[in-house]
Amino acid sequence: RALRRFLTEVAALAREFSRIQMTVIECDCAVHRVTVINEWDGPAWVEKACRQGLRGGGGTDCRPAFEAAAMHVPDALLYFTDGCGVAPAQAPHYPVLWVLAGEHAQRPVPWGSTLGLPATPVG
Repeated sequence: RALRRFLTEVAALAREFSRIQMTVIECDCAVHRVTVINEWDGPAWVEKACRQGLRGGGGTDCRPAFEAAAMHVPDALLYFTDGCGVAPAQAPHYPVLWVLAGEHAQRPVPWGSTLGLPATPVG
């Protein structure tokens, strides 16, 4: 449920901005797929991801995702996680938002901002 909610928010971001490019990195302890989407691709990509699922789901190591993100020179990184796992010791040179799913989720490192994501929309 939380993953679907996160994917819905990704699609909303894509629709909200007239010119946006997002790089989605599917990972657990390794990067499994990197997909670049824009405002036109976003909703269709989300529907496909909801139907087929995302790659990953093993143990969590955030470091490979940060290494992959660095190759795309991001303006910011939104990292969807339960917070369990290893993360880079040092913050990158761009803002990071840990989007936390699960009642007891917490960011894996002291840096970055956090957002608790409810499984269903509020309101």
